[in-house]
Amino acid sequence: MTSFAEARATLLAHRTDHAAAVEAFRWPDVRGFNWALDWFDGVLASESATADRDALVIVDPHGEERLSFRELAARSNRLVRYLGSLGIGHGDRVLVMLGNVLPLWEIMLAAIKLGVVIIPATP
Repeated sequence: MTSFAEARATLLAHRTDHAAAVEAFRWPDVRGFNWALDWFDGVLASESATADRDALVIVDPHGEERLSFRELAARSNRLVRYLGSLGIGHGDRVLVMLGNVLPLWEIMLAAIKLGVVIIPATP
C-alpha cells in the first residue's frame, strides 16, 4: 500500500521524465489521511530540511511574527490537548472569530488534527 509521502516522493523522483512517472506512480491510500497530522506534523514539522523554516509569517502595521513548522505544530498540539480536555472532538463545530493573528492559524491546524469543523467569522 502506497502512502501519500511515498506517492509524492515517486513524482518528485521522476519529475523530469513523464513516462517514468506514469509507470512508477501508485495512487496513495488516503483513507484516514489527515493533512495536519500526516503531512504538516509528520513531514514538514519533523524533517530537518523543513522543521525550522517559516510556516507562517503575519505582517501588520506593528511588525511581523513568524512561526516555524516545528513551532506551529507544537502550539497547535497544545490546543488539541486543551480542546480535547473540553470534550471537543471529531465532527464538532466550533465558531472562531479572530482576525489574521497567530492564534487563528494555530486553532485552524488544531481543528484539522481533531477533525473539528471550523465556522470562520471575522470580528
